[in-house]
Amino acid sequence: MSVFAEKDVTCPACGVTERRNIAKSIHGPRVPAVVDAIRSRSFQVFNCGSCEAQYDVAHPCTYVDFDKKHYVALFPSSSESSWAESEAVTTATFQQAMVDLAPDAVRQQSAGFTVRCVFGLDGFGDKIACLTEGLDDVALEICKLDLLRFRGLRAGLAYRPRLIGVDGDTLQLRVWTPNKPEPVTTTIERATVHQVATHPDWAAARDALAEGPWVDVGRVMMGAAR
Repeated sequence: MSVFAEKDVTCPACGVTERRNIAKSIHGPRVPAVVDAIRSRSFQVFNCGSCEAQYDVAHPCTYVDFDKKHYVALFPSSSESSWAESEAVTTATFQQAMVDLAPDAVRQQSAGFTVRCVFGLDGFGDKIACLTEGLDDVALEICKLDLLRFRGLRAGLAYRPRLIGVDGDTLQLRVWTPNKPEPVTTTIERATVHQVATHPDWAAARDALAEGPWVDVGRVMMGAAR
């Protein structure tokens, strides 16, 4: 069951506090409109009633899909720098909610879940789009790294490629080029992601990116920065 609760949130532009309906947990298959909003990046995006500035609220919540066996924990973008702690929280929370403290019916379904954590609503939208489309998210992140390496894209956490749409077998990603202030859209084929997911030449890269619940090119970027 999806759970939403009224929460006081503050507009970052003018400081006015307003009551908003914020998700605490999301049962994906039962709320398709919410899933669509997450994928389109319109989920929990608000216009301030005072100054009319637009802002989003990435309050911690969990997304569960029992049909496809997906468990995704959302954290605010500000937690990304301490991603290892968030990974530990995600693993522990999944274990408690789905195994240790779960009813028998839930515990029996807990095996085989893909457990992930993400930071910010953009990362949330990217991951939910990937998983609901049946894509291997580890392979997709490797494909994003290849885009950064070989297409001369702008580097940095703020400019990482994000999955924004799927048109048949073609994946649409938002990317940033060095000579343009706004992002552009590029494409890769679903078959490319499948090849990376299955070919033995990519096994080491897949293992490196899947060391924990945070499966994101940011893991490589932050690792390189250390």
